[in-house]
Amino acid sequence: MLLSEHRAPDEEERGMRRTMSAVLVAVACGCGGASSTSGATSAARVAEAPHDPCDGADLSLGEAAAHCRVTGDASPPPAPELVEVAVATRTLQSGVDGVVDVALRNLSDAPVVLDFPGTLNFDASLMQGERRVDERWEISGIAGGSVQCRPGADCRTVRVRLAPGGRLVASLPMSGRVSVLRDGPRAGTIERSDGGPIPPGAYEVHVVLPWMDEVAGSTTGARRARVVRGAIDVTR
Repeated sequence: MLLSEHRAPDEEERGMRRTMSAVLVAVACGCGGASSTSGATSAARVAEAPHDPCDGADLSLGEAAAHCRVTGDASPPPAPELVEVAVATRTLQSGVDGVVDVALRNLSDAPVVLDFPGTLNFDASLMQGERRVDERWEISGIAGGSVQCRPGADCRTVRVRLAPGGRLVASLPMSGRVSVLRDGPRAGTIERSDGGPIPPGAYEVHVVLPWMDEVAGSTTGARRARVVRGAIDVTR
């Protein structure tokens, strides 16, 4: 409509405008009708469902270690076809301390309980073919050892309940530098020193999980650690 053709609104138009204004105000402030009820219901659901580090669809093993300890031995690990385990990190910077994420995903349509021995020993290494590149051993004899609970540490089992399709992430320290291991000053001891940055290139991460699986066909009940592998690029 041109400016010269402007006319005063009649009573019907004024009524329609008042009705529309009332609707817009109600929507904006959430103070009327079904919109208000729906908003209140959604807010109540959010308030009633705080984050549970021990039960859910998006969990962190680091957070679970601080809140989800239980007494008793860890239960056997789930079957590989039930819980997928994969290396989620694809790059690591040369010469810098970093992190490698291992993701565990529930592939089933029901919650899965996952137990981890309390020491949470995930042994991560960086490999190039059959050669380990993040550690170099320069020691005499054979070095052996076992993972033990530190004095005063809480080493009870870590237990979480992972929702269907949910993901649990274990963030593991991984250095972009070579660690050199040599004989220590006392018999049976080992010292570590810096061997320089890991050269940029294509590598593979090997992570030994704290889970032991039965060896198929074994008549002696033999078990072996579950290992997950994933490609990773070391960048400049």
